[in-house]
Amino acid sequence: MNLVCDSLRKQGVTVAPVMQDGKALRLTWNPAQTGPLLEDRVVVVLPDVHLSNDGDGDIFRQNDPFRHARLRLFLTALVHARELVLHQGRRFSTLQLGDFYDVWRGYPEYKDHPTSDYRRIEEHYADVIDLMISGLDMRVCVGNHDASMALFPPFWGRNQFGPNGRLAYSQRLAGGRILAFHGHQVDQLQKAMQSQGGSTVVKAATLAAQKLSNPLSLLIQEGVDLLQDAFDDPHLSEQDLLNAHWPKSTTLSDQGGFQAKLWSDRLHNDHVKRVLEQTPWKDIVRLVFVGHSHRAGISAITLGNTFVPVIDCGSWAWGRTQFCVAIEGEVSLWSLEANEVERS
Repeated sequence: MNLVCDSLRKQGVTVAPVMQDGKALRLTWNPAQTGPLLEDRVVVVLPDVHLSNDGDGDIFRQNDPFRHARLRLFLTALVHARELVLHQGRRFSTLQLGDFYDVWRGYPEYKDHPTSDYRRIEEHYADVIDLMISGLDMRVCVGNHDASMALFPPFWGRNQFGPNGRLAYSQRLAGGRILAFHGHQVDQLQKAMQSQGGSTVVKAATLAAQKLSNPLSLLIQEGVDLLQDAFDDPHLSEQDLLNAHWPKSTTLSDQGGFQAKLWSDRLHNDHVKRVLEQTPWKDIVRLVFVGHSHRAGISAITLGNTFVPVIDCGSWAWGRTQFCVAIEGEVSLWSLEANEVERS
């Protein structure tokens, strides 16, 4: 295990590698060959959580009475891990990949909601939101289920002068070598969203939204909103979502110094590539984190002549509890397991 997971275990949190076909999902690289990606930085990436209004449609807590407590335990232990890393003189970053809130289900009557009033969600999840924002200094990407959060940021995404930069359509680390964004080029839940009165994509057409960007954000969102391709996945049942994996890839040949025991053939990576090719940082990006699909996997795109792994970090909804840990030379995917209190 790595430093973060070792620290989590000492705090009473049980974690296990995310597995597919008997193999742990793990990407490694040799910095002498690839060049340094993270240097002394430790990065923990949390995918979609879909915090909603604690109602019947709240897919974060659905069918799991211990889910809220488990997330609180995990985040509390992660705060301790962060303190340990910082004490060593290293940098520590936490990212959340979007669909942090599930506005579509928290406000099923949503239609161009004109305010930043998310109390219906925040009153149920104040403890974990505080741990993410205050305890971990988490940076958050805008997801499609976050709806107009970019235009009307919640309290933690703004200060007295306006948006504070904590919330953005994309997050960049390590001089731009690491890029994270939600991945909602198009949306597989389009019909469900339309039935709830919401538009299918988050728009970023105002100056207020532009202020949210670290420099890449608006270029990413412009590419996202302009893509019209339909997401081809069929409707997934809850059981499908619990068991879904991206299929194994049979086409990857040039790993460019990166190695994984199991590469996946992630649908619509061509969309990810098209978005990134629009940015002036396309020659800098070396590693991409995305969410949205609720399926963990390690795949890749090629930008110019550069092989760029794409880490799909999975989900904290539909019964999953997945996250990524990245240190120099390795990204590993993990799942939080039920603790002893829950098992008893």
